[in-house]
Amino acid sequence: MMKGARPYAGHPMVTREKGRQNRYQAVCGLYAHELGHVLYTDFLAPQTQLNFLGRGLWYPEPPALRTFAEFGNEKALWAYVKADEKNQEAVQTVAHTILNVLEDGYVENRMLLHFPGTLGFALEAVRARQQNEMPTVTQMKEAEEDGRCHILDSILQC
Repeated sequence: MMKGARPYAGHPMVTREKGRQNRYQAVCGLYAHELGHVLYTDFLAPQTQLNFLGRGLWYPEPPALRTFAEFGNEKALWAYVKADEKNQEAVQTVAHTILNVLEDGYVENRMLLHFPGTLGFALEAVRARQQNEMPTVTQMKEAEEDGRCHILDSILQC
């Protein structure tokens, strides 16, 4: 997951690399990720989703609720959203964060499929670095317990 719109050369993923070639790879990989958004992201969909959630509606369509518990959970969600504006903002933030995680994977996979050369190779290298630096579930749980991260961060990391 790429965070922030920093200039590539100053991104920590680049600055901690040793050697010009490794830094070049990191810059190309970050560029490939962002180019994937330019080429494949529907920028109106997330805003539409947030607007719908703000009005207590699903977008693009309601989920298929199959059990009594699912219907009850949906009712509880909308009651929570309507109870306080901060609750609504929290639900919108969680929805946007989940969408961003899925969108990042989608655009990267499209880039790897359509640009297997330099951009794809660099993007694969960035993904490998991220995988190697990813904390373990145990480390995430410890971070939750001492307040360094929220359980949602752990869930999204998994």
